[in-house]
Amino acid sequence: MRIDLLPRELQPQPLMNPVRIMRTMIAIVLIAAAFSGLIYEYFQYTTAKSNLQQITQQALSYQSMLLEVQTAAQKKQQLADENAKFVKLNSYYSAYPDLLNQMAAAAPNKVWLTETDFPAPGGTIAMNGRSLNFSLVGDFLTNLKKSAAFKAVQLSQIRKTVQDKVTCYDFSIQITTVEGGLLEYAKDQNP
Repeated sequence: MRIDLLPRELQPQPLMNPVRIMRTMIAIVLIAAAFSGLIYEYFQYTTAKSNLQQITQQALSYQSMLLEVQTAAQKKQQLADENAKFVKLNSYYSAYPDLLNQMAAAAPNKVWLTETDFPAPGGTIAMNGRSLNFSLVGDFLTNLKKSAAFKAVQLSQIRKTVQDKVTCYDFSIQITTVEGGLLEYAKDQNP
C-alpha cells in the first residue's frame, strides 16, 4: 500500500480529468468560433468593399445621366418658352389668312387682285386689283363692306386702261381691319 503524504493540491493529478477535458473543449470551440467569425467578417468586408465600388461606379454613371436629364429639362423649358412666344406671335397674325380668304370670297368673277400689302403697325391693308367691268369694282367694294372683319373700306383710286383693244379698270382700295394684329404686336413690344 502506498501512502501519499503530500497535500492534495500538490498530489499528481490524472492527465485525463473530465473538468480539464471540458475546459479544453470549450477553449477549442471558442478559438474556432473566433477564427470563423474573423473569416466571416473578412469576407463581409471584401464583399462590402466590392459592393461599394460598384455603387460608386453606378453613382457616377447616374450622375452623368442626371446631368443629361437636367440639360434635357432645360432644353425642354427653353422649347416651351420659345413655343409660347411663337404661339403669342402667331396669335397676332392669325387673322390675316382669314382676311385674305374673305377678300377672295368678296371678289366677283372677272376681278383680280394684283397686289396686297399688309404694312407695319396700323391695321390698314392696301390692295390693288384689275377688272374688266367697272360695275364689278363697285360690287367688290360692297362685298368687302359687308364683311365683319373690315372696319372701313375705301376706294382710293380707279383708272381706265386699254391694252390690245381690251378695256381694264385698275383700282386701289384701302381697308382698315377690325383687329390690327400688327398694331397689337407693336404695343406689346413697346409697352
